[in-house]
Amino acid sequence: MRYKLIGNFLSHDFQLSDRINALLRELHPRRLIPSLVAGTIAGVIEVSFALSLIALVFSGDLSGGLWEGVAMALVTIAVLSSWIALTGSARGVVSGLQEGPMAIWAGLAAAIAEGMSPEATDRQVIATVMAAMGCAALLSGGACWLSGYLKLGHLIRAIPYPVVGGFLAGTGWLLLIGSVGMMADLPLTRSNWLRLFAPDVLWHWLSGVIFALILFGISRRYRHWAAAPLGILAGVALFYLLWGATGLPWEEAQARGWLPAGLPEGALWRGFDPVRLSAVRWSAIAVQAGPLAAVALFVVVGSLLNAVGIELAVREDIDLDRELRAVGTANLISGLGGGLVGYQSLSLSLLSHQLGVKRRSVGVFAAAVAVAVLVWGAPLLSAFPKPILGGLSAFLGVSLLVTWVWDIRRQLGLMDYFSLLSIWVAIAAVGFWEGIVVGLGIAVVLFALNCSRISPVREWQAGAIASSHKLRPAYQRQILRHNDGQLEILLLQGFLFFGTANSLIEQVCSRICDPRRPPLRFLILDFGRVAGIDSSAAFGFAKIRQVARRHQIILVLVHLSPDIERQLRRANVLAEGDLSCRVFPDRDRGTEWCEERILNTGLWKYRRWICCWEKLHTRRLDVELAKILGGSKSLDAFKGYLELLHLGESAAVFRQGDPHCGLYFIRWGQVSIWVDPPNRPPLRLWTLGNGSIFGKTGLSPTATRLSTAIADRPSALYRLSPAALARMKEKDPQLAVALEHHVLMLLCEEHLRERERGLGE
Repeated sequence: MRYKLIGNFLSHDFQLSDRINALLRELHPRRLIPSLVAGTIAGVIEVSFALSLIALVFSGDLSGGLWEGVAMALVTIAVLSSWIALTGSARGVVSGLQEGPMAIWAGLAAAIAEGMSPEATDRQVIATVMAAMGCAALLSGGACWLSGYLKLGHLIRAIPYPVVGGFLAGTGWLLLIGSVGMMADLPLTRSNWLRLFAPDVLWHWLSGVIFALILFGISRRYRHWAAAPLGILAGVALFYLLWGATGLPWEEAQARGWLPAGLPEGALWRGFDPVRLSAVRWSAIAVQAGPLAAVALFVVVGSLLNAVGIELAVREDIDLDRELRAVGTANLISGLGGGLVGYQSLSLSLLSHQLGVKRRSVGVFAAAVAVAVLVWGAPLLSAFPKPILGGLSAFLGVSLLVTWVWDIRRQLGLMDYFSLLSIWVAIAAVGFWEGIVVGLGIAVVLFALNCSRISPVREWQAGAIASSHKLRPAYQRQILRHNDGQLEILLLQGFLFFGTANSLIEQVCSRICDPRRPPLRFLILDFGRVAGIDSSAAFGFAKIRQVARRHQIILVLVHLSPDIERQLRRANVLAEGDLSCRVFPDRDRGTEWCEERILNTGLWKYRRWICCWEKLHTRRLDVELAKILGGSKSLDAFKGYLELLHLGESAAVFRQGDPHCGLYFIRWGQVSIWVDPPNRPPLRLWTLGNGSIFGKTGLSPTATRLSTAIADRPSALYRLSPAALARMKEKDPQLAVALEHHVLMLLCEEHLRERERGLGE
């Protein structure tokens, strides 16, 4: 197992060599040029957005680490975009930093900085934040890869849609507020809100917000792939036109916060720095273990959501587990190389498909753009205006807010939309983690409310309608019909929990205490369609048991699963030696047990008639056969073809799948007919007594047994073998015709009975 895990991790599971060969085939000029154009455009946009996200994290007291953060972001884009493009299951995918995890990191980085001692230097604070980001990448990569290896990708469908929408709306709000703070170069605390409107601060963030709103309007109005890139270029050009009109020197623009300052000389990538590693305060990272684990969970869920979005948009099947493994390995490589967390970009991946380029080389060329900027592009980054940089982050926030707060309102019901807004408000008012708790709590409450609307009672059935499968003589059926009100069957359904327990108690107690209906003696509770119960429902059944015992009613519980039975025993519903509550494996045997108790206390006025019937019943077989065959002489001739069999208790007459062996007549005793359906427990069809006939298909020379016959107690049977039937047809053809006509009529009656009882359920 260990070597298999290592082999899968090292890329054998991704079939990397096959993907590289496919990539080489894409180098044909007719395929190369469209892929190069699409990849370059996607790479430029990805780098631009990554710069805005990094500026969101490294602002305020952490601004000294901005360019090191930019280098980490570029490494992340290069690793993720190339690796996921080569090893993922989808084509044309571009990957990189995502706004969700980075919005969380903006608050988490500030929390790490605040948690360090006052004596810590700025270098130690920045090194600790960057090390925490690397740990988050490693943790997220391991979580994604393990989830893909365990094939947990399908679980994304279990997250409620309004909860996901609330998280995304909250992420949009954090992006918008964080971008304002980044452009104003102020930590947005309650005491700093008024400082945003100071003249020297107002235009820094207001210009970026205006740019974000214009870019958002353009992208909404023109659904073209070039709308966002052209809008960004126009914003940069307009900034430099206005700046040129003011005549402000370059150094002065940097000092006033209009252009990025503190750009390192040379390349952004400096390689591994052991000095920075020695400055890390690992204790400050250990305190944030919970939020780091939450970031890993967010990456797993976000990766799956984007993969599902790509799958729906491009109408191609995507292997979610393979995508998880690809994202996981890419984040592990990124974390080891000093990078950040990230996963597939939904918008940029769809951009390549809109351009008609569905090739893996798109992601590779997008990664090449990040590498070029990492090695040669430092002077170019210093010319990127901060209002445009912050405006891109604000643009992402506005897009998420409008999509998940305004556009979604017509697609959700009132309660779902209320839960989405509640999560958004909680994140905006209190914090991201508190919003997550509120979202999960609302999801649980809504689930409980929706489930409580489903009645736990599927159907009430009277004992006469749902009688057992035991075939009884007429006088017994008459007694049971006369005492019909003494037995009722309650069919339960669904998962029984605190939301439905009270409704079930009220319905059962209402029936037990109803003076207008005959008093019950037996109440059968059928758990055949119950998925499970919680402790509240279990104690609810304890209350039902108390009410039933007070009214001298016996509870009969059938179709109990081991888990449900264990829960009921813990709640003292079932106890050893308690005669007021019985358990049977199925409803048929529980109903038969109740019927036997009703018959044992049958009406006294039937007593003399019953005794006469039972004397006649012992000769029932001879009477029935004489009636079928046309008289006592025919009966004597017929008995000459029969073979007498004596069976002990639990002896098998025949079994399902056996070859035909004849027709059987019960002289005395009792036999039950069973079927063994696939993937289901054995089912009793009928229980037969004196004078009954069974095994009708045994007269066919090619038939096999469709059921199993078991003697319930010592019994005596007559058997008519196929050979004896052949002799009868030759010597007594009229006798054989009468018998076959009667067997055919019995088969028709049984078919009608089975349809009425719904044995196919």
